[in-house]
Amino acid sequence: MPRLPRSLARFPAPSRLPLALALCAFLAACQTAEEKAEGHFAAAQALLAEGDTPRALVELRNTLDNRQDHFEARLTLARLLREQGDLAGAWAQYDVLTQQRPDDIDVRVEIGTLLLSQSMWQELAPQVLDARRMAPADPRVMALGLALDYQTAVAAADRARQAELAAQAAAQRASHPDDPALIRIAVDQALLAEDRETALALAETLLAAEPRDFDIQEVKLRLLIEQDAPDLVDAQFRAMIALFPGNDRLPGAFLQWLLSRNDLAGAESFLRENAGPATGPVEGHVALIDFLRGTKGNEAALQAVAGLIEANADDPKAGLYRAIRASIDFEAGQRDAALQTMADIIAGAEPSDQTRRIKVQYARMLAASGDAAAADSTIAEVLAEDASHVDALRLRAARHIAQDRPADAIIDLRNALNQAPNDAAIMADLSRAYLRDGNVELATETLGRAVDLAPAEANYARDYSRLLQEQGRDAVARAVLYKAWQANPANLALVERLSALTLSQKDWLLAAELVSVLRQIATQAAIEAADQLEAAALLEQDRPDEALAIHDRQIAAAADPAPWIALKADALVSLNRQDEAATLLAQSIATRPDSRLLLHRQALLDQQMNQPDQAIARYRALIASDPGDELAIQRLHALLEASGDAEAARTLLAAGLAERPQSPALRWIEATRLQAEGDLAGAVAVYETLYAQDSGNIVIANNLASLLSQTASEAATIDRAFRIARRLRNSANPAFQDTYGWLLHLTGNSAEALPLLDQAAAALPEDGSVQYHHAAVLAALGQREAASAAANRALGLSEAAGRAPPHVGALRALIDDLARAPAAPAPQPAQP
Repeated sequence: MPRLPRSLARFPAPSRLPLALALCAFLAACQTAEEKAEGHFAAAQALLAEGDTPRALVELRNTLDNRQDHFEARLTLARLLREQGDLAGAWAQYDVLTQQRPDDIDVRVEIGTLLLSQSMWQELAPQVLDARRMAPADPRVMALGLALDYQTAVAAADRARQAELAAQAAAQRASHPDDPALIRIAVDQALLAEDRETALALAETLLAAEPRDFDIQEVKLRLLIEQDAPDLVDAQFRAMIALFPGNDRLPGAFLQWLLSRNDLAGAESFLRENAGPATGPVEGHVALIDFLRGTKGNEAALQAVAGLIEANADDPKAGLYRAIRASIDFEAGQRDAALQTMADIIAGAEPSDQTRRIKVQYARMLAASGDAAAADSTIAEVLAEDASHVDALRLRAARHIAQDRPADAIIDLRNALNQAPNDAAIMADLSRAYLRDGNVELATETLGRAVDLAPAEANYARDYSRLLQEQGRDAVARAVLYKAWQANPANLALVERLSALTLSQKDWLLAAELVSVLRQIATQAAIEAADQLEAAALLEQDRPDEALAIHDRQIAAAADPAPWIALKADALVSLNRQDEAATLLAQSIATRPDSRLLLHRQALLDQQMNQPDQAIARYRALIASDPGDELAIQRLHALLEASGDAEAARTLLAAGLAERPQSPALRWIEATRLQAEGDLAGAVAVYETLYAQDSGNIVIANNLASLLSQTASEAATIDRAFRIARRLRNSANPAFQDTYGWLLHLTGNSAEALPLLDQAAAALPEDGSVQYHHAAVLAALGQREAASAAANRALGLSEAAGRAPPHVGALRALIDDLARAPAAPAPQPAQP
């Protein structure tokens, strides 16, 4: 409705007001819906002219309530929503507009530009198709078509087609320099040419018109990171976080970047800003507490928790903060008191999301304290209340994996993904479950998705690259590591893996880039990493003098030169200059007689120079000064075994285990010795302990499953061995193929076992146990002639072994059976 003049509106006449209101109501009642719509639309336009967008939005929606087909109102609403960042709302309005006027080219161009800015290629394709049909010569349509075609070429890795389309785009941009579709192509071409300055300038131009183009904002961020412009990177992160408040990855990526620069103060400041007031939502405060624990220790974290408990004394949130305090106490060793506190908190809490969250943490603590039954029961309580509780599903999945039930874990993690489809941590968990189930292909694919979702999470990239390397995909692994390193340039674990790949592939340009960026970071650790990589690269390029000069420079400058002395000794040995290495170490030890690193390197050099007696004496001296020196014990044990002094080796190992009874390395040696001596039950007991400590170690899993298959006769144990070995099912390792193939046979799947044992027997022709397994499976499948040959070969190997192996009795019985005429039915699978 028209507004009253201000002079009249300020002083209404009381006696005439009821009549005026009645008249207005009468007139309003007489208005048609179309007239009402036009009135609201006129009001919206007036409000927009005044800059009052919120009220204008209300009037526009009122317009459409009265007239759904009001084209100008809907178009204005779509544009306003887009300007305000409500892209989903804008898309919905544009979609209706295309139905109202399917041949309106301006609407098609606007919706196409919106979709392009969000990289929604699948949705863009039909819009471009329609626009090309309506106005093929329209420069805007041509530009959108070029952008779509260019993306298709990118997806197909068709560089020639990309170049052809880029040339067309460049020609068209000469007359349309501000077209966003053409600029996008130019940005990508500049990146391909490594013209970072041009790419950044183009990105800035594009973002000035379309600030909510996430991909281009990300390009700008990456370019600023590569420029090592911390102030600009900080500002860009903050701008993106403000522009994309629903993007959960950005705050984490910003934090990772701050940490990569060792800017702990900046990281803490950001987390405090993000957390907000003490009585606000808990998530930001929980992240801050975790950060304080990791950087300043438990006392700082507990101080922050105490303040939060006090601030929320009358709020249920205090219960969560008390639970966090209890979990910190638990990890600090106050286990019983912490568990009791958690039980008390839960007992006094009503069922809620927060209470379930506390219960999940309680279950973790129970599992860590060894009370698996109580942990499982607590998880079951949470899932009984909320079957889709993500953290409970993840924890139950972890319990399933620990119990060698990866299929159940996969079900739980898929359910968790249904609730949080873009959660990289769940993806990483699912990848581990697939690995435990032996599905390496799915594990790799899933972890790749986790890396895409959390590109700043270095651990995911590192694990993903390892999986790729194990499959021989070194080039892809390097690309993954390189991208992760760009986001985390100071992450030395990433640098180490990327450096190893760089050296193995002799990529000296990348090595130089790594060295340059590490030197720019300028922390002591980064400079040392740069020097190590540069020296190693120079050695690989047959430039030893330059490499050794780097070692000498660090030896002269370092506060503790021992690591660099050891590295120089390694370099001299690689150059076949052992005598120089021996002199270097002797002189260095003379001035640093207590350096265990150098003493170890000297003993190892004796081994490398084929001086075992001297090495034995040095290792004995190291052990005398530290009876728990595991590395010295391992190396001395190997030397004693090699010299034939088994009794001395046994005595040494016993003394070492007395000092380090939980040492996995020493326990492994013990298990190997027991197995060699024929004490399979003793070896199984040791491997059970090792497996309980680290069930993810594939070699321990193989050895335990293999021993169980040789010693057990009851079905339950064989079934457990099979579940442990399932992760081996797609392995190319012949020892793993033997273990899994034999267990397939023992569980009645001889036909499936045969291809695996064919490969294992061919790869391990001198292993009597593998040959026996092969023979038994051949016999079970009725291939008697081949089985007889394999069995006799196995017997010859077994008799030559000195000590009769455990399978020799079953092997002889198999040979006798094969010597007789075939009987029906076919032989049953042999028992271990």
